[in-house]
Amino acid sequence: MKTYSLLLLLLLPFFSFAQNAKVSNDYPQRGETIQIFYTPDSASKFTLDDEVYASMTIQNEDYSTPNEVIKMQREKERFSLEYKVGSTQSAIQIYFKTQEGYDRESTLMVQVKKSDGNYYRNGLLPSLFDNPENYIKELEAFPDNYAVYRSRWQLLPYTNKDSAQTIINQEIKRLQKKGKKNEAYYYALVCGQSQQGNFDEARQFFSSFLQKFPQSHLIEQAHSYYQYQLFANSAKDTIFPQIVLEFIQKYPQTELAKEQIMALYDKEGQIKNTEALSAIVHYWLEKEPDNAMLYYHHANTLTSISDKLVYLNKALNTFLDGDFIVKKGYTWNSSLPYSMYRLAKAFRALDAPGQALGIANLIEENYPEKEGYFVMQKGRILQDLHRYREALETYLIAADMGENAGNDSARSVFTKQGFYGDFEEYTQDYRKKQFYNEEVAPAPLFEAVDLQGNSYKLEELKGKVVVLNFWFIGCAPCRIEMPGLNEMVKEYKDKDVVFLAFALDSKESLEEFLTKTEFAYQIIPSATSIANLYEAEGFPTHIVIDKKGNIRSVLVGGSEDRHKSIKPLIDRALTF
Repeated sequence: MKTYSLLLLLLLPFFSFAQNAKVSNDYPQRGETIQIFYTPDSASKFTLDDEVYASMTIQNEDYSTPNEVIKMQREKERFSLEYKVGSTQSAIQIYFKTQEGYDRESTLMVQVKKSDGNYYRNGLLPSLFDNPENYIKELEAFPDNYAVYRSRWQLLPYTNKDSAQTIINQEIKRLQKKGKKNEAYYYALVCGQSQQGNFDEARQFFSSFLQKFPQSHLIEQAHSYYQYQLFANSAKDTIFPQIVLEFIQKYPQTELAKEQIMALYDKEGQIKNTEALSAIVHYWLEKEPDNAMLYYHHANTLTSISDKLVYLNKALNTFLDGDFIVKKGYTWNSSLPYSMYRLAKAFRALDAPGQALGIANLIEENYPEKEGYFVMQKGRILQDLHRYREALETYLIAADMGENAGNDSARSVFTKQGFYGDFEEYTQDYRKKQFYNEEVAPAPLFEAVDLQGNSYKLEELKGKVVVLNFWFIGCAPCRIEMPGLNEMVKEYKDKDVVFLAFALDSKESLEEFLTKTEFAYQIIPSATSIANLYEAEGFPTHIVIDKKGNIRSVLVGGSEDRHKSIKPLIDRALTF
């Protein structure tokens, strides 16, 4: 099941920033060296004992947006970094991070200026969420920079919700009629038409974009936006993937080819076009020689088992490098477990279950969201190693987490390996022992009032299973999963389960939203403080709390089938 989430980091412009980060010059010139400072305080996510990195998203004149991550130096009571502004840079967004994540309360915006005080092209693009009217200033200076419309149209449903659709349609028509047909023109129309749900039109503009400007840095951004709008609108497009596949096979040196390299594999993991995969890998490995997944893909293009193992081990060693993880933006609560799992699967296919098990253990130790899918794969690796009791019990854990095949696999091992006793009794005894032996942490206490005025205190909910959902109206994954969650609430109507949805939105916004969309949870408005209390950074976040008030499960991300992952976790907490 594929899930999507929105990181709170993407919403930073809507929040006030802490004063513990600053830069020596907010408006430097190209070639100028600036100093960046980060001073942790009692409210900061990081301390002086952490290794802190400055993560800089660069906005260049040519629409490229590379990311530079540089470790900061500690000096007395703060961290510092000297950085020279590049010759093509227009703006720099600066965040602060460690291997564990971002300090989401601290961010800086540096806008590069010419000697005459004017901005460069795209200099105002990164600031549009914080200052929506800057789109006018950018267009006044660069009338054909239609890329500003993406952020403008994204924000309009929030800043002018009554007229947003009308305004967007009018501006799309005006752009189609009078716009200069440059790369920004096609980018804006792909984004605008897909946001409006006009996917046939958006796809046509995307196809034209690929043909006319195949080297544009905006192509990958247009692709990502189109894909997200498909998801947000629960829409399907069977033609779009083929267009992308044909393009990356023809243009292996493009960013889209690197980012969409998995399109060259079928559902079973078999390569569709080895020559194209090899071309992408060879081109991008020269530019990014420390890219772990490129080593993985390179291994898949080779025929010699020993050569494959060499490159898989290169990929693994790179992933184990803490600096690499930070600099490439991998985290254990998002992309890293899935990338590592691909390595484990590849090692297992090459009859190297020892390495595969090592990776499975790393995932289990570091991935906060315990997914049955990963546990199931670990069971198969243990079975390959003839560690049958461990495999059996791992399968049972996977079954407990909603993996239907887990129970069948456990029964098969129990029967074939001649375990003594009754399988059902063995299963129940093990599940009970596992539940009570788990390391758990008490859920942070909260008091909240829902939209109907009902009060909830976590301390008073002991004896019941409490299911929390952290979300906000503008989060498409949050909305997509609601029908399934509503069905789940009905199933537990007469059981000791309480469903609470903590929304970041105001009471007024939620009441208007709920006139058109059903959400059967008890909804608490303006719940940012409780989201922070539970360290919810990706949305939606689901948390299951057992009858004693302990956190049992945390799931990040939403999909149409998300309720299927949550139900077995509720059942487990109800059983014991």
